[in-house]
Amino acid sequence: MPQMNGSLITATEFIIGGIPGLESYEKELFALFLIIYIFTLLGNVCVIVLIVADRRLHTPMYFFIANLSLVDLVTTTTVSPKMLSAFLLHDNIISYSACFLQMYVFLSSECTVCFMLAVMAFDRYVAICNPLRYSSIITNKTCILLAGCTWLSGFSFPAVSVYQTLHLQFCGPYTIPYCFCDFPPVLLLACSDTSAVIQLGLTLALVGINFPFVFVIASYAKILISILKIASRDGRRKAFLTCSSHLLSVFTFYASSAFMYALVRSEAVSLQARTLITLSYAVFLPMINPLIYSFRNKDIKNAMGKLLYGSNPQRHHA
Repeated sequence: MPQMNGSLITATEFIIGGIPGLESYEKELFALFLIIYIFTLLGNVCVIVLIVADRRLHTPMYFFIANLSLVDLVTTTTVSPKMLSAFLLHDNIISYSACFLQMYVFLSSECTVCFMLAVMAFDRYVAICNPLRYSSIITNKTCILLAGCTWLSGFSFPAVSVYQTLHLQFCGPYTIPYCFCDFPPVLLLACSDTSAVIQLGLTLALVGINFPFVFVIASYAKILISILKIASRDGRRKAFLTCSSHLLSVFTFYASSAFMYALVRSEAVSLQARTLITLSYAVFLPMINPLIYSFRNKDIKNAMGKLLYGSNPQRHHA
């Protein structure tokens, strides 16, 4: 409910509005997004468990893959439970503090993915361009330091923008035309000047997304040059396969981000379509990475076989 603060009225809670125009399909939406949430949880937890349990996967590359799966778990768990509760139980009231906490964690996890993909590109760059020095450069200490800096950077970038948004005045309406507390729809409800917050948020977003992307592009440019210098065709193929899964993750993430941004900014796209697009971006992407690394990675497949069938994965064919 709104609360008086001197002569101003401030919000103490918001209402999650859901998907405009699809209010009569909430049970169907609940079933769809519950299935996606379960698959996302199972996929990412499975990847983490396999990497932790199988000593053959105790390498820098798989350490970063496990961190990427952990970020995806944070993202989907931040968004999905409250959204599912709103669809099924009409529990669409969210407190002021919970709304901004959800916003902060979601933005931070998305930013962390960007930095994690950049760190993974650096790992692949060293592995292919400096293979003889790989073990001396990418040590266990270096991996922990890079992962720690990635998480710290990811959760630092949105902090100032969210803090400024937290101190805006909200005079009503208090219904967020969306399925969770994201930065743009919450900002639209503010009745005070938001120009500075928008400018700062845009600047931080551009730096947090574009800087890692430029780093990834530069890393893969050098990787490509190194691969082309390999004499044998088989050697070039093996070198490319070592980074193909990561390259597919990068393409999926940034292509989806660019597609979502272009459509959401288009005035020709309806509010309902924009909501569906951004929601799909938020809930589908965390499910994609486990699929990429499960189906395209032989080591993950072998670890899965070992976990399911014991020390001899081939015995299930007997």
